[in-house]
Amino acid sequence: MTGARAVTVTALILAVAILPGPWGGDNIPAPGTAVPGVPGDPARGAKVFRRLECTRCHTEPRGGRGIDVPPSLNIAGSRAPATWLASWIHDPEPLRYAAEGVRPRIRMPAVRATPAETQDLVAYLATLRDTTAFGPGESVVLGDSARIAEGELLFHQYQCAGCHQLGGQGGQVGPALDEVGRRRRPDYVVALLREPNAIVPGTAMKDFDLWDDEASALASYLMSLRGSRKVPEDVTGPGAGKANP
Repeated sequence: MTGARAVTVTALILAVAILPGPWGGDNIPAPGTAVPGVPGDPARGAKVFRRLECTRCHTEPRGGRGIDVPPSLNIAGSRAPATWLASWIHDPEPLRYAAEGVRPRIRMPAVRATPAETQDLVAYLATLRDTTAFGPGESVVLGDSARIAEGELLFHQYQCAGCHQLGGQGGQVGPALDEVGRRRRPDYVVALLREPNAIVPGTAMKDFDLWDDEASALASYLMSLRGSRKVPEDVTGPGAGKANP
């Protein structure tokens, strides 16, 4: 290798090592304002996030499209409640399918962190929110029996069970929906129902071109599906399973 070529190769290697992004460095979102009701320290959580090298899989922008591409965590706090983030980090499990009955190749590994570190990590992820793209969820009426019944009717009319299981019945393409009310935030669900591919690029979810009223009613029903997954209190604090910060 000539001297000039050696210098060029060395410069490229150094650039890859120090430039931000999925190939090197620690380019992660700065922690936002601590979320009320979520214990832990977001600043310490950002350090845990960096140490665990979460961006090796969860890159921004996403490194591709499709079921085997882990989502970006830049809006983790807009997508999921802190209580569910704690439960997921504590005990990750495959949710989606690549095809009917076929799990994706890439799965979330177990996180090697103490309860205190997990609490800080959740506090950090909870601050990563997009208040512009996802509103306060005011159109989603939680706990209204009439609205929930309307959403349930739409669930069957649009044949959502063709891809999603509920109570062990339904297709195995998208994730089961038994606990989606714990797993997702109302405003995120509404946005996903309105424009699936804009929210999750490459998703297999069909765009039904829902009216706003239909999306909010369907979201009301989905948010009523709470399941029975337990949330570890040593991570989220007493009564964590009841909150949805």
